[in-house]
Amino acid sequence: MEKINDVYLAVGSNLGDRVQHIQDAVSQLNSQGKVLAISPLYENKAVGFEAEQLFLNACIHLQTDLNPEALLKHLKAIENQLGRTFPKEPGYSSRPIDLDIVFFNEEIHQTAELIIPHLKYSERNFVLKPLSDLCASKRCPLRQLTVSQLLEWSVDKNPVFVYNSGQSIVIKC
Repeated sequence: MEKINDVYLAVGSNLGDRVQHIQDAVSQLNSQGKVLAISPLYENKAVGFEAEQLFLNACIHLQTDLNPEALLKHLKAIENQLGRTFPKEPGYSSRPIDLDIVFFNEEIHQTAELIIPHLKYSERNFVLKPLSDLCASKRCPLRQLTVSQLLEWSVDKNPVFVYNSGQSIVIKC
């Protein structure tokens, strides 16, 4: 029997139908695991570059039997299928979908391709806020602080707002 891994992902979109891109990613994640919960959607300005469209961000609690590398490969395939491209120049850019592994069980994982916990999650309110909605008392295996403590002590001054499009938004697991 395969080991079931407990994973938290960050998802973001700022191109096209942002809500639909996130829903499509969640649907595809269910093909390689079980999405247990999704945080509310949050809206915020781009961080690290200028963008015309605001980002929608959320976090996802996933159970999967994939190992970290296989999960990363699956996430990149989802991004590719949903139209994500990578510019030739280094740096951040707008994208229809972005999927990152924040936590994988209680593991610390460092390879050339993948670092878990995610390298910058604790510096980004747009990850910490939705993550705190799902697992506020979860401890970071590196820093031994809870997600709620990391959010409380965050030096990120960029505000995040609960997304309200004026219509009911339901992201289905």
